[in-house]
Amino acid sequence: MQAVETPTARPGSVALRRLVVVLLVLAALAAVGTGAYGFGWLRGQHSEHAVAAAAGPGTWQPAAGGQVRIDTVNTSTLTRMPEMPMPDAAPPGMRRFILGVTLAADGLGGGMVLSRDAFTVTGAGLDGPVTPLHAVPQELEVPPGMSASGTLVFQVPEQATGLRFSMTGINAPIDLSLGAASETSHGHPDADATP
Repeated sequence: MQAVETPTARPGSVALRRLVVVLLVLAALAAVGTGAYGFGWLRGQHSEHAVAAAAGPGTWQPAAGGQVRIDTVNTSTLTRMPEMPMPDAAPPGMRRFILGVTLAADGLGGGMVLSRDAFTVTGAGLDGPVTPLHAVPQELEVPPGMSASGTLVFQVPEQATGLRFSMTGINAPIDLSLGAASETSHGHPDADATP
């Protein structure tokens, strides 16, 4: 009988095949992970704005179709904005504050469109939700995957406390950290409460 010689694998080629298999498995896992992240990003779940809900200015709060953030809370009535018509002073017993607001729409869907009356402030000492006295622009329209900012001016009684910002579709109101106007301010609250 004649012996048949079976080919033997060279040690270097076995190690190379194992390395290729390991690299292929890692590449497949990376592709699956990237795809899942990308899908979540398109749905607005992993955007730069996706932060856990928070109670105050400077943080993103989930809302219908996207998220909202209060960028600034300005309690100085001396701040003037050329594009915003504003009388010289608040009526006696009232005070004004200006909110800088940013909306960020999810990557999918119809975006966000909110008019001035969609934004409100509530709190102790108010007869009900208060809508902005002025808004620039009058309507915020945010295409899917984009963001837009606006400015809102609210007027409330000087003694109103526990003020919270809300809007149509927001998951939870945002605490503005504004107490009552000081007794010595005569309707002109102290400096900014910007985060």
